[in-house]
Amino acid sequence: MVIPIACEKNRPLAHKNVHLFDQIQATLPSDALLYEMLKPLEQKLQKRPQMLRFATKSVYPLWFLSETERNVFLWRNNHSLREQEAFQFWISIDHLIERRIHQLQRFTEENLFLSPELTGHTRDFQRAQIEYLEAFSHEFKKIRPHAHALSVVGATLENEQTGNWKEHVVLPIKGNRSN
Repeated sequence: MVIPIACEKNRPLAHKNVHLFDQIQATLPSDALLYEMLKPLEQKLQKRPQMLRFATKSVYPLWFLSETERNVFLWRNNHSLREQEAFQFWISIDHLIERRIHQLQRFTEENLFLSPELTGHTRDFQRAQIEYLEAFSHEFKKIRPHAHALSVVGATLENEQTGNWKEHVVLPIKGNRSN
């Protein structure tokens, strides 16, 4: 979902703050985090007792999956990685977890993205990844409103400081669940 930010570039920033903050919050899913916030947040959550059991397992972290989603979005829209700064990426945590679990549940030799011959992934990997995503989801739900609010504040401050009003892109893009 690409969300254009409507703002008048000629008005002083002081007039935009409240309007922009309200607009950002109103257009995003309640589980959305700024892309840049996901990795440090996930690393903190991984230190919680409920997540420590995954420290020795080989699973893809959510920030890696979100990076893949961002890269696919750029590629499908004819943009290079150099052009990523034109967008403000947000990650819908619930939708990303739901999508990845759906992919993993379709774990077959016909699915090229999950084929054990191509990826080296096994059923044990599949189970561990699903367990990790479910545990992360459980931990994230405890902090969701605060994490979302901090992302909105961070985005507002960034926009205010730079004066660079970027299009919001909420990933993963809803619709095609196969990738």
